[in-house]
Amino acid sequence: MLNLAVGGKLVTQDPGDEPASELLARKRDLPKGYVRRRKILKDTSIEAPDDLFPDLPTSWTYAAIQQLYDLNVVIDYADGNHGSLYPRSTEFREEGITFVSAKDLSDGRVEWGGCAKLNHNWASLLTKGWARSGDVLLTHNATVGRVALVTEDVEPFLLGTSVTFYRLDPNTLLPEFFFWVLQSSVWQGQLEAIMAQTTRNQVSIQKQAFFRVPVAPLAEQRRIVAKVDQLMEVCDRLEASLTATVTTRRRLLDALLAEALAPTEARALEAAE
Repeated sequence: MLNLAVGGKLVTQDPGDEPASELLARKRDLPKGYVRRRKILKDTSIEAPDDLFPDLPTSWTYAAIQQLYDLNVVIDYADGNHGSLYPRSTEFREEGITFVSAKDLSDGRVEWGGCAKLNHNWASLLTKGWARSGDVLLTHNATVGRVALVTEDVEPFLLGTSVTFYRLDPNTLLPEFFFWVLQSSVWQGQLEAIMAQTTRNQVSIQKQAFFRVPVAPLAEQRRIVAKVDQLMEVCDRLEASLTATVTTRRRLLDALLAEALAPTEARALEAAE
């Protein structure tokens, strides 16, 4: 379903939609007062099989992450702090700034209850790796390829070195659409292609900068997100129904087995009663 969604085959195209190429060509500024760190990229273009990138509808286009960053479509993307800035174990407390690592991402969301807490003094020294509501998160080290969309209204939080945040201009690229893109074979295949070229389960920010993503017209992105949400609700209801059916069958089987294995005298006594 996701591959159909991000390949332009889940909903119909509307000829009246502004094409993605024209949408990207618009001038856009960063949010007022937003300051982002300068990115120094090495020439580290990636080699990925052509069949990872299916032909798109004429109103769609592919764009690299860094290209979207230069156009201010991707407002920012970064991972957590490395080296001497990485928090020591003694800097974590029972209360403090929420610290999200790869283990905290599950089923498309952040499991906030299991997140570590970093003391405020150390957190105040860090200028990198701050994520917030609306960001899309990706695990890229050791555990690679988990994705979460931060829909909750939470205070800014810090990321570990194994997680990347993507912050988007929702007037060009919907976070909800990008969330599905990162889970599709287009993105996951690029992750696998990089890891196949090395012995490490890691896909650095430098590599992610050259990843290509499909971009749909904004109106179609909205239709796709609505359709996927609708289909996911149907899947959830079906799964719940199947789970309930399996549970009922298991209980019935347990009762039948208990009756079959009960002593003959006990069954006779129950019958007499």
